[in-house]
Amino acid sequence: MIPDRKEVSISLDRKPVLGYYVAPTRDGLVFGVIDPALGDVHLTIMWKDGKLGSHITDTRKVEKHEKYPWDTHINAKLLVPKVERIASRWVRPKRYRPARKAWVLPRRL
Repeated sequence: MIPDRKEVSISLDRKPVLGYYVAPTRDGLVFGVIDPALGDVHLTIMWKDGKLGSHITDTRKVEKHEKYPWDTHINAKLLVPKVERIASRWVRPKRYRPARKAWVLPRRL
């Protein structure tokens, strides 16, 4: 077990229905599902070599190409402008010092 792993278990009538965990890694974060039928299936999100990467791991699989059914790497220089464009609908930049900006949510949100 990972020392900093935080687990959440949701139960109904004292029977576990769903569980998940979140744990830090050297380069990012792991989000996994706790289910005996699924085994250890988790999503890893990491920042490495100037890129945002993520993959899903299914430890029940033996072959490497089956063990990682989804893998992607995103260049931050391409991602940040898209996120800023989407977030600009909800937040407005506000200067609080000459060289610094804060993103502030409108009152309705």
